[in-house]
Amino acid sequence: MNEGQTTNQSGYGQQAGFSGYGYQGNPFDELERDMCQQCHRRKIDRSKDPKAVLCRECQEAADKQKKQKIMIGAGVGAFVVAAVAAVCVAVFTLMPKAKVSENDADEPIISADVEEIPEEAEEPAKNKVSTQRRLENLSPVEIELDEETQAFIELADTGMIATALDGMLDALEEDPDNVGMAVAVTDVAMKYTYPDYAAYAIDTYLTGKNVPDDVYDRVTGYIDKLNVYYDTYDLVDEIWNDFSEQIDALGESAAEDDYLMLLQDYHDMIEAYTGIDEYDQAFLYYDLAYTCQDEEERIQHLKDCVAIDPNYFDASAQLATYYRRQGDLEQARKILEESYAVNKESYSVLRSMATLELVEGNLEQGLTYAQNAYDIYSEGEYVIDTYIVALTANGQTEEAETLTKQWEDEGYVFDEDFYTFKAGGMTLEDYYIGD
Repeated sequence: MNEGQTTNQSGYGQQAGFSGYGYQGNPFDELERDMCQQCHRRKIDRSKDPKAVLCRECQEAADKQKKQKIMIGAGVGAFVVAAVAAVCVAVFTLMPKAKVSENDADEPIISADVEEIPEEAEEPAKNKVSTQRRLENLSPVEIELDEETQAFIELADTGMIATALDGMLDALEEDPDNVGMAVAVTDVAMKYTYPDYAAYAIDTYLTGKNVPDDVYDRVTGYIDKLNVYYDTYDLVDEIWNDFSEQIDALGESAAEDDYLMLLQDYHDMIEAYTGIDEYDQAFLYYDLAYTCQDEEERIQHLKDCVAIDPNYFDASAQLATYYRRQGDLEQARKILEESYAVNKESYSVLRSMATLELVEGNLEQGLTYAQNAYDIYSEGEYVIDTYIVALTANGQTEEAETLTKQWEDEGYVFDEDFYTFKAGGMTLEDYYIGD
């Protein structure tokens, strides 16, 4: 089975025939169709809207932010200059760079001024928006955290990060002048690598507000990091769009090797930006992981990603899955427990925890993790498979059959090993360990 492979920026996975042990079929079949066009990390959630372009997490964040849906191919950045509407940005060298300047009153201003687009640029200038963002450091304003804000911070530190961030945004909708809460959202989001939350909080609740020197310095530092993140996002988007055109030009009758050569070219182009500080290195290695045609190289990319930023929880889950399939359950558990201790709401970590518990014979605990992953994001990669397997292993066959039929009717494709296990022809160990 192909269980456990990364499926994010490039979007191939079980449905596209990708395997860490090789490729079958056309690995590009579902690239743009399946991946969230905002985070590029999770599959699009079409359970409520067949035309949706976002995963569930990003759609919920967008709803809270009262923003319009992002169209396919659009770059994302609530703070860093909204640069595109329905097409990707022109050239990454033209992306805005937030900087601190001085106005006539010597008040520090955060601005995101777009460099002038040369006449020969292919993308029209209308796709570039110039804005100014201000954090006016007029006086040493004291920021006190109220009890509610402090409670949310403590909740995030227990592992309920998304719940805490959503709760703080809900509270800010009711009281947008709660600067302490806005700063807390930004701090928590940046601490745990939730860049879109941080960008939105800065743009919506902190610009134009009086803040102390230390907060001003900290937030402007965050802006620098956010610029790097979104510049990297747009770079990857731009490169991938170019390859998408080449893929379309090949046509359906092209040989598989032709597709794989393009995939390798894409991988090599992205890899050329590793080691360049102007780009988010963890992001790049994460993207590289699912364009590899070599399992060992893919795993090394994931290791590099996590080494740079341990809060790439899906990368950690993929590493744990690799070790579990190799039979190294101790190493798999070590990775997962470290990630779970930080984030108890990552569906990929929960799913991987479920498979580990199941293969070790802890059936009830495995079902608990699997159900939690399903409740958080049922559309996540292999989440429904794992949940049904856990139900079957725990003797809840009627519910397992009901869910299987429901998802089959919706067009979901389970692999052969899934049906073999459900029919009693495969043990959990056979299912979750080995090739």
